[in-house]
Formats: sequence, C-alpha cells, structure tokens
Amino acid sequence: MVNIYTDSENGYDGIANEYERWCTGDDNYEPSLKFYLEYLEAHNGPFLELGIGTGRIALEAIKLHPKHIVGVDTSANMLKKCEEKYKKLKGYSVVVGTLQLIKQKIENIEFCEEFEVVYLPFRTVGHIMTNTELEQVFKKVYNALLPGGSFVLDHYIFQKEWAETHNDVDIPMYSDPEKGITITDHYIYDFEREVMDCSIKLNERVIQTFNFRWIHPEVIGQAAFRAGFTIDKVYGDFDKSEFSKDSFDQIWVLRK
Repeated sequence: MVNIYTDSENGYDGIANEYERWCTGDDNYEPSLKFYLEYLEAHNGPFLELGIGTGRIALEAIKLHPKHIVGVDTSANMLKKCEEKYKKLKGYSVVVGTLQLIKQKIENIEFCEEFEVVYLPFRTVGHIMTNTELEQVFKKVYNALLPGGSFVLDHYIFQKEWAETHNDVDIPMYSDPEKGITITDHYIYDFEREVMDCSIKLNERVIQTFNFRWIHPEVIGQAAFRAGFTIDKVYGDFDKSEFSKDSFDQIWVLRK
C-alpha cells in the first residue's frame, strides 16, 4: 500500500475528493443530516458549524431557508470543495442563505456572543484527542454563543464487541464497480488508551490517516458543566429517542 497522505494540520485534505462517497457508508449519514437540518430550521441563526467539511449540512440549510452560517475547518481541500459547491448553487440561484468559510482549528476559534446555534456534527468531536482540549473547545463555543444559545453535537457510544470484530480489517464504505471505485476504512484500536488509528483506502491505496477517540457521555457532560452549559437534551438516536444504557449514539443539546 502507498500512503499518499497522513494526518497533519490539514485535517481531511487527503479524503476531500472522495468525502461525499466515503461518508455515505455510515449508517448515520442520512439520519444525522435530517436531525441537524430540522434543528437549524427551528432557529433563526446566525449559526456556526465546526468541522464544516464539504458543507453537506450547511449547504442544504441555506438552500432551504434564509440562514447565515459560518463554517470552520482545518482542511483547505475540504473548504475548497465546499466553496465550489456554494458558488455553483449561487450561480443557479438556488440558495437563499449565506455562507462564510474560515480555515482554523476549532479549539482556536475566537468569537464573542455571535451565534444562536453552534453545532459540531457527525462525530467530529472524536478528533479532539484530550479532555483538556475538549474543555477548551467547549469554553470557546460557550463564548461564541449568544445568551440562551445552544451547542449541538453528537458522537457514538463505544461498542467493544463491534470494535474487536472490526479491529485491523478492511471495512467497506463505498463501491461503484462500473467506475472501479472502492473505499474502505481500516481501524487499529488501542483499547487501553481508548483511541484508534484510522486509515481510509481508495482502491486499496491509503489516501487519509487520522487518530480518533471514543468519548464517554460522562466526559462530555463534565466538559459541558465546566464550560458553564446546562443540559437541554440528550438523545440516544437521531430520531430523538431518549438516551439510555442501550443507546448506540449520544446527541447533546446544551444551553448557554
């Protein structure tokens, strides 16, 4: 295997061209999109999306409603894709909202009471590798929110049996035999440290690597408390079902 991109300051630069195909292999791809769009629809904005990527949520939101969204990401390639899609939509006059993009680490954001909603979607919180950095992000988000504003984020609940079964094997994410495209994930777990080394392969060639961690609900709750948030809701699924010990996901709605 040839590794053409490894994790760095540049986020998902290596997967940018294949991101939309890759993430469709996630069972929560559509449910999470629906959840966030419904949440944003119920609020006026402005909004801040952390880890906006290619804009799969933000662009749908501003197509539907006159919202203003600021998107932050560390990947120049992902932001470029997002900007291209935004300009294309504007050219077709199918957007009613506005979008502003910023290349920056989410732990370095410096906003003061500017947003009604800040959201960190699609398990992006798992890229925050330490509890100290997690608390820093939560405090930055708290400062960025208007009084009464909300912070919405999601992550999975770690399933050890699934992880052991899928450890150090290729996991299919996308396939198009006619075009000769296959995308797979490969995870190597460190169960003691509660982190994983992730590789994304395009036709068996590694195009992206990154580290990821699973974060237990009590850790997120503690970070929220220390930042000054109150807990509005915790869902166990994107269908807004109640969180329980049997939940596979944790979706948090925190209030300033």
